[in-house]
Amino acid sequence: MKPGYEQADETFLDNPIWNSLASNHSSLAIGGASAKRYPADIAGFAGFPNVAKPNWAELAKLMTVGESIVVPDVPLPEASGFVSQITSGISVQQYVFRATTIDSLTDHNICILNEIDVPDMMRLVEITHPGPFQSRTIRMGLYVGIRVDGDLIAMAGERLHPGRFCEISAVCTDPAFTKQGYATQLVACLIARMLERDETPFLHVVPQNEQAIRVYKKMGFSWRMNRQLQTVQFVGFDN
Repeated sequence: MKPGYEQADETFLDNPIWNSLASNHSSLAIGGASAKRYPADIAGFAGFPNVAKPNWAELAKLMTVGESIVVPDVPLPEASGFVSQITSGISVQQYVFRATTIDSLTDHNICILNEIDVPDMMRLVEITHPGPFQSRTIRMGLYVGIRVDGDLIAMAGERLHPGRFCEISAVCTDPAFTKQGYATQLVACLIARMLERDETPFLHVVPQNEQAIRVYKKMGFSWRMNRQLQTVQFVGFDN
């Protein structure tokens, strides 16, 4: 962890992509002091130290023409080399775990996932669409899953890691196995691991996912803020 990120300062969550890239994920980061991003096969996110004053020129140096990436929802200046791919932005709600313990739920056989499990993880992502997940996303943190008859039917893992906060992400269950508590158990497992490391879990969820929000609140998560993101595409500069 980089100096300045030791304490559990919730302001880190105001700009979690940058603060993750600048601290626990610095070994994964591409870029410098004005703009950083994850490699495309790890995560399609980029950040700036000052969201209000993004350095598009520096981010452009990290992009290839035609490539898209998720960034804070701030206006794009003319001749930035980027165009927004959606007009209304991406609205997500940020929740932080406020409890101090987590109850152990149904004792499913939870396994730790590693590189050999990636093809099964990608298959599960393809049928459940939990959000962005790439071939090397597993390098962002711990991923856990549940198998039934050898098939991976549920998983969850760690994504952004700003300071002493760790994001729970990629929570998904095969549609044939829903409503059996698998996802809740996996989230509880990750929460317990984070608390053991003296870290605070947080997550992002779209406001339309009311069922998941009810479950997260019951587990001890509280709403902190709404965040706006956007997907931009680097189109290059006119000659």
